[in-house]
Amino acid sequence: TAGADDIYLHSGWVEGFVAEIGYSRSRQTGLVVLLNAESSALNQITTSFWRRTLAEPRPVMALDLSEPAADLGGVSAAGE
Repeated sequence: TAGADDIYLHSGWVEGFVAEIGYSRSRQTGLVVLLNAESSALNQITTSFWRRTLAEPRPVMALDLSEPAADLGGVSAAGE
């Protein structure tokens, strides 16, 4: 958890390769980094990405107007 955001992370290593995946459901944002080198750059890349991403305001979620809304008197987005 970073502030109000849960970030799901998994990283791995095999000889000669490192990888990390991360996902923030609340921001609908993910990151996958695959490196064919055993490098600490992976930590720098992912930490920088999440710091920048979390510093931005959360995106406004789109409304699903395909279903009638009770407060609109049952009128759908298609005008039916």
